[in-house]
Amino acid sequence: MRKVIQTTGVTKPNSRRDSERFPLYRHKSGNYAKKVRGRVIYFGKDRQAAFLKWIEQRDDLLAGRIARPKQETVDITLSAACDALLCQKQSLVESGELSLRTLKDYRLTVKRLIDHFGPQRFLTDLRPVDFMPFRAACAVNHSAVTTGNILRYVRAIFRFAYDQDLIDRPIKFGKALALPSQATVRAERNERGPLMFSSNEIRQMLDGMKRTAETGEAAHLSGSSPVLRAMILLAINCGFGQTDCSRLTFRHIDLESGWHTFPRPKTSEKRRCPLWPETVAAIREYLKIRVTPRDSQLSDRVFLTYSGLEFVRVKQTDVDGESRITPIDVVGRVFVKLLKKLNMKRFGVSFYSLRRTFRTIADEVNDQPAISLVMGHSAKADDMAARYRQSISDERLKVVSDYVRNWLFGTC
Repeated sequence: MRKVIQTTGVTKPNSRRDSERFPLYRHKSGNYAKKVRGRVIYFGKDRQAAFLKWIEQRDDLLAGRIARPKQETVDITLSAACDALLCQKQSLVESGELSLRTLKDYRLTVKRLIDHFGPQRFLTDLRPVDFMPFRAACAVNHSAVTTGNILRYVRAIFRFAYDQDLIDRPIKFGKALALPSQATVRAERNERGPLMFSSNEIRQMLDGMKRTAETGEAAHLSGSSPVLRAMILLAINCGFGQTDCSRLTFRHIDLESGWHTFPRPKTSEKRRCPLWPETVAAIREYLKIRVTPRDSQLSDRVFLTYSGLEFVRVKQTDVDGESRITPIDVVGRVFVKLLKKLNMKRFGVSFYSLRRTFRTIADEVNDQPAISLVMGHSAKADDMAARYRQSISDERLKVVSDYVRNWLFGTC
């Protein structure tokens, strides 16, 4: 009867008759060895230990990689993994590759995780069933879209831990962190209604309106301020959002010719759009009262607050040794006040709804490439036509712009 050694589920004979089935050979030095990719590799003199070492390094050696010793699994706590992620994200903020607003979203997600699981919970102990109560807690008081955004950040945090070798295997979520279905998102949107304004509502924002008061007397409600009027016109004329208005620079806008070429700050996609006479007039009216910027770096900004600061910015402060990030959106705040005064405020609508309105009306022109250039939408990866398209004529852009202008100020 032959002697058989059981190792990691592999049967190895110890007899000369079965030596062909044993992958290593005895070198004259006494070591067990194997020739791999033209090079002799030694695995030591102990037969069983040499075989185990070969099994451990086999994949690296056959692939031509440097064989690395097997690393033992090291447990890392949720708090330690999150600290590593936030440190890396902070470095991206300092290099200008990540916004402070996104860093704040990561911090809020980290807080949610630690509050739920505890800071000393080992990542390797987490199972799909552990995430089910967490997901249910995230969905409380949040829309399906917001819940989906939170879950994407959670997935990114655990993916970071695996990519950085903080854990030796990816965390399994199963269906526990499944994003809300598109049916759920559509149902919420259908219940909420379209997030856009009518042409009459936008005209009322710009110029004010007359409303009968409770006493029966006619009361006139004033429209937007000069700066907000200019921004509203840019939003419906060019599809601008709050950040677009806040970061617009003089070098990207020509009031004489009536064009802007301001790239989209979010994606750096180029944009080009003709400015309506109403938009140019509103910007010129605002420039009469524009204040001196508090910081010389803001000297090229078209719009500044009465304090000489950006309208949309992020404030970072240290409170009790902890860094706090506070987004400040003066445009959105002032716009909501205007909507409330005009009795137009409803759930979900904001300054960004003007951009949605522009896109909705402009789509009637049925010139998607021209509309995308106006809005700064990037082409899809599989859009071969966009790769070959080198330019779009100004005439096509004027058609899009004029159609929306006629919708707003005309009879349609």
